[in-house]
Amino acid sequence: MVVVVDDRENNRLIHRLFVKLGDHSQDEDGKVQVKRLQVGDYIIGDIGVEAKEINDLWKSIMGIGRTRTINAQLADLCETFERPMLVVYGNQVKVYRKKKGNPRREIARAHAVMKSFKLSLYHRFPKIQFMQVPTMDDFVDWVVYTHEQQRIGQHLTMPGVVKRYRSMSDDPRIIALASLPGMTERHAEDLLKEFGSIPKILRSKVTQKSLMEIRGVGRSKAKMIQGLRDEFEVKE
Repeated sequence: MVVVVDDRENNRLIHRLFVKLGDHSQDEDGKVQVKRLQVGDYIIGDIGVEAKEINDLWKSIMGIGRTRTINAQLADLCETFERPMLVVYGNQVKVYRKKKGNPRREIARAHAVMKSFKLSLYHRFPKIQFMQVPTMDDFVDWVVYTHEQQRIGQHLTMPGVVKRYRSMSDDPRIIALASLPGMTERHAEDLLKEFGSIPKILRSKVTQKSLMEIRGVGRSKAKMIQGLRDEFEVKE
């Protein structure tokens, strides 16, 4: 299992992850893969992470220099991932000095904006898990630790590739697909709607690219689905 990182993330942070976990593009044993993500900044197993440096957080809340606010980003995160998280790192708020501005007042305003946002976070997004750490290095350590725990958990709960899953659906096809690591019932429903049945999903002519056209199904999930072909006899 690799940690997928959006290619627009801080280069220093990505480099530190490479040092800790290795670059998958340079070494097949590397655990960090950098690519463009449409939703979130990190994918760690079934966890989708929106990561914000503290100054990026308050600017995203206010929409300063952003095309999309954090509320829009979190809405997409909740829709796409089974376990969405917002992780904020850093504790030093910086503001641009203005000739007539009062830096202390601007910093206090930024803190007030973030406090108000945090107070209403769970009301707006009850599915979101929130965490804040003091520094970038602490965030890197959290990513490494979370990756390891996800990898261990995946190993312990997967005879082959299937884990126990409590489904809200009565459809056995949805139950089977949603039992795969990182897959949700929404993913399963969309796959079945697109391809029609599990055997059709597993046909060799179904490419990784076509699987990834399903919202929320990234490269790792597509590879996992394709890997099921070895477990089942699929008639073309």
